[in-house]
Amino acid sequence: MINTQRTAVTLFSGVGGSSLALRSLGYHVIPHDFAPDAVASLRANGFSAAIECDVRDIDWSHPRYEG
Repeated sequence: MINTQRTAVTLFSGVGGSSLALRSLGYHVIPHDFAPDAVASLRANGFSAAIECDVRDIDWSHPRYEG
């Protein structure tokens, strides 16, 4: 079966307001933030794919960003 769910990438995600809104619209969300506390909050709110990183270091060729 083909996954037709759209993916959204959020940068500087903070505690996840925009990520929550996108998820409620049906997106698979991959949030990114530099602050460990923000990423911990995202993960506690169900964003297990949250990534702690400097946005300048994101490898956009990684398969998670395909589609």
